[in-house]
Parts: sequence; C-alpha cells; structure tokens
Amino acid sequence: MKLTKIARPARTSSSVNLPVRVKGYIEKDGAAGIVGSDVRTGKDVTIFLSTIGKAASNQKRLSVEALRDGFKVKRDQYKLEPGGLISCKGAFQPMERGDGAYITTWINVLGYNTNEVDKYVGHSPTAMLRMFGQEGSARGTVYVYENDPAKYVRGMTAEDVREGLVDVAQNATRPGFMIRVLDHEGRVVDYAQKAKYYNQQENRHMDPDEIAGVIAREAGAMVRQHPGCSLDIVPIELISVSSKALITENGHSQLGAFQANASFFMIEQENGETDLVCKDVFMKFGGTSNEFINALFVTDPYGPGVDPVLLGQLEYSPQYEYAQDSSVAAPAQTTQATESDIEEATTADYDTSPGM
Repeated sequence: MKLTKIARPARTSSSVNLPVRVKGYIEKDGAAGIVGSDVRTGKDVTIFLSTIGKAASNQKRLSVEALRDGFKVKRDQYKLEPGGLISCKGAFQPMERGDGAYITTWINVLGYNTNEVDKYVGHSPTAMLRMFGQEGSARGTVYVYENDPAKYVRGMTAEDVREGLVDVAQNATRPGFMIRVLDHEGRVVDYAQKAKYYNQQENRHMDPDEIAGVIAREAGAMVRQHPGCSLDIVPIELISVSSKALITENGHSQLGAFQANASFFMIEQENGETDLVCKDVFMKFGGTSNEFINALFVTDPYGPGVDPVLLGQLEYSPQYEYAQDSSVAAPAQTTQATESDIEEATTADYDTSPGM
C-alpha cells in the first residue's frame, strides 16, 4: 500500500503553530489574551485570538475567556491553567500592533495543566507522520527518530553494533532503525530503513535479541559492500495513530486533520519527486500506557524539515547513488505499509475528552 499523497495547502511559509506553555492571562483593549513562554525559545509571549475570518465566526472555537474561566463538555469540567500547553494555529505577529503579541486563529490544548502535560504530551524535533489507505480503512503511524547522535549505534561490523541494537530493541515498544553506511569523512554512501520484524515460520513477532540479529546481519552485509566504511544506525520509535480518531463517530472524524498533517512531511522537488522529511512535532497520547496518538501538531508546517537519512548534520557522499532496490531506495519506499502494519494499528482505543 503506497503513501497517500495529499496536495499541499496554499499557505505562507510564515505560518507557525506556536507551542506555548501557559503562565497566565492578560486583558488589553477589551480583549483577553494568554501569557506564556514559547517552548522553542523560552521567551515570553502574549497570544490573542483573531477577530476576523472564518475561524473567528466558528461557534466551535473556544474563547480565551472560556479557557480561562472553565467550561463543560457533558459532565466534565475543563480549565486551562498555568503549566498547561497549547498550540496556536497559524500564529503571526502583526506589525501594526507594535507590541510583539501573536494573533492566532485557533488555540489547540495539548494539556490543561502541568499534570496533563507531563502525562499525555510528547515532543520530538525529528518525527514524521505517515498515513495509509483511505476513509474506512485509513491507518497512521508516527516515526519518532532519535535526535541525539550520542544514542546512535556505531561500529565497523555487525558484531560491533549488535549489543547496542539489543538495548534499543529492549527499550522500544515498536522499534525501527535507519541503517547508514558512512565513508571515512562521515558522509552517507548507503542506507536502509527497517521497521517490521516477524517470524513467519513460528507466526509471532520477534523478540529484541532476534530483532537485533536481523538488523546486525543486514547492516553487516551493507558495510561489506563499501570497504573502509563504518555503520551509523539511528533508532526509531513507531507509534500508531488511534484508529478511532480516523473513523466517523457522531458525524466527527479527525481523518482530515491527520491527512493534512501528513502532507506537511512531503516536500515536492523540482523534478516532481516527493521527499519525506522529519519535523518538530507535539503529540497528544492516549491509552492505558500512552500507546497511541490522539492528536498531532506540527510546529512549522511549511518549513523545509530534515532528511531523516542525514540526521546528526550529515551529508551525502559525492559517490552516493540511490539504490535501485526499493528496500534501500528512499524512506518513502523503505517504510512502505504492509497488511500486518495495518492490522497492528487497529488495536488502539480513543478517548474523545478534550484533555486527553
């Protein structure tokens, strides 16, 4: 099943979904605003809702006053408190205001207080959302790439990396790996992304030791094709999008939102090909142990992103050529969905409450 391609929305590159940790509230010129800190920079910011446009007249949009004073959904009470985390859609700073305040069309709440943020919110500067299938059979997976080069698994041979691979596989619910072969100057000469492990003979998922063995053997075979080169393997954590978020219930579905978000990770090149990139992402988890994702917010939807093959500020070797084999061609091909992927993604439940 191939990646669903979605046309990129016609929006400006300056649109940012500003992540803000709430500190309190402010009143200015008769309008209520939120005071907080920009999670990206730590700088203090002030947020006001837009007063014109479609979003401003949308009755489903919560006002700052409602967030500040509290509101009910059925029998549950919600209130955005200091320590909460919000994503401010399309935030920008109008020059005519002169006070540096941000205007946003919509405030999405990731966590209403410190406890919810700590329990249900995750952040990665290098994640990628992929959507598979169409309405009625849609599934989604978020690939969270390790951003700290100190945690990459390195060595010259399969034996060198095997122990490190076992550690990664033991500490991940659904592990994946970006195997990279580097030349003597640390440039990428070959790569392959792997994220599916199944013992077909015994009809079961592989254990961490078996997974490490499979990846080590493949990595060893790759590096032997490039004498004098070394291995640099990036761990990946795979997290399923909640299946219930993608079906229509009571006339409501988040499928469109997830599909739109998936388009932000697809960068069309001048030659017409589409590259997949990582971006800075905030995730809202659900389930008994945060095993699936209820919502996802891309901080810079229209930015260039980062090529996952080059994480750690690497570059391609001048001698590098894309392999013809689809298994080592490009992330768009190497992480292609299978029916097994689809079946595994259906196990999640979904909590519809605004705070979870």
